[in-house]
Amino acid sequence: MLHLLWRHEQTDLYGQYSTYSEHFQAIHHNLAEKISEYKPFAAEINQAQEMLETADAQQQWDLLAPGV
Repeated sequence: MLHLLWRHEQTDLYGQYSTYSEHFQAIHHNLAEKISEYKPFAAEINQAQEMLETADAQQQWDLLAPGV
């Protein structure tokens, strides 16, 4: 889902197919190409995700117990 542009689940993710699986099988090769574009940046993406998760946890603790 991260590599496929979509806004409306019913129209964009299903497409002209009756299931998500059918749609995936039809666009599998295009998705593999798109994923390979991002693969060299996997370490940076993982680091950014970890920072976001850590920052969110810290913010939640600050809201729960401010000043502690």
